[in-house]
Amino acid sequence: MKLSVLAEERIQEKLSYKVEVINREWNISHPILKDIDAEVKSYKPSLIAFFTHQKRSFLAQLVLPSNAAEYSFYGRVPMISFKKA
Repeated sequence: MKLSVLAEERIQEKLSYKVEVINREWNISHPILKDIDAEVKSYKPSLIAFFTHQKRSFLAQLVLPSNAAEYSFYGRVPMISFKKA
């Protein structure tokens, strides 16, 4: 069984709410935020969840903002960000 299907089932079981988990491989030649924006326009989600890497150096955090932080400034859909374990 696919991981996204298992995630959907567990979330729906705990929240009693219909959830669709979309897990796609991205084309690295496109900016990821433009791809996310295209998916938002296509699916019209009520919430976007990001999973962030916490083991980045101070310099990497300063120079390269996370996708979640960058999306939070221009996205129109509510988002939640989780620390990746």
